[in-house]
Amino acid sequence: MVQIKYSNLIQEFKGKIGGLTFKANYTAPSSQIKSSPRKQVSNFNQSPKLNLSSVAQSWRNLSQANRDTWIAAAPFNQFYNCFGELYTPSGFQLYMSVNSKLLYIGVDPLLEYVAPNPTFVFSNVVATWDSDPHECHLSFDNIDMLERWCIGLKMGMPVSAGQSFHDYRICTIIILDSSNVDNPFHFAPPYNSHYPLIFEHQIKKKCSMSLNAIDSLTGHSVSYPQFYIYSPL
Repeated sequence: MVQIKYSNLIQEFKGKIGGLTFKANYTAPSSQIKSSPRKQVSNFNQSPKLNLSSVAQSWRNLSQANRDTWIAAAPFNQFYNCFGELYTPSGFQLYMSVNSKLLYIGVDPLLEYVAPNPTFVFSNVVATWDSDPHECHLSFDNIDMLERWCIGLKMGMPVSAGQSFHDYRICTIIILDSSNVDNPFHFAPPYNSHYPLIFEHQIKKKCSMSLNAIDSLTGHSVSYPQFYIYSPL
């Protein structure tokens, strides 16, 4: 579905319609012929879809009193649309947002809305990638809050050995909580099974990383801006 932002005529296009894809690049808006993606059957692709379906079904089973708590809370939980503008979600949208995150970290959905308190603040985030052995290290402050909060770590690799920007595929999803976290946290990059081509040409590759802190009691989340680390030679 295409979304349009109007000025005197049209200010901005984003989305897909009529065989075309409209997007905003770093330099200027552009359009291109819509490509037919390959069918995604990996766990990284299927799990979120199943979670969304499950949460949508559970909304139908809520009592009206439960739904009213989400509807009443919606004006105090504004979302951003694809143009970076704030809007007020519906009670259903808020319910979907909160509970899909809880399922993501393995927590049952909430029946009633629970206000966030306290919040998580990312600070002093440092990520490195060593070559011998191939291992990533991640450290950040407030590690003591992981008794309640979980950190979703996503890592994306370039699609091919010749790709150095823009196109990254998520190939690692790790949930950090009080049971497995260390500071710094060590994990093996998944290049062996997912993207072995990255290392064939013996050049550094820029890989994307993103962090999301999710409150296991309320389902609210705090995001850390996407950043990049370079694979070693």
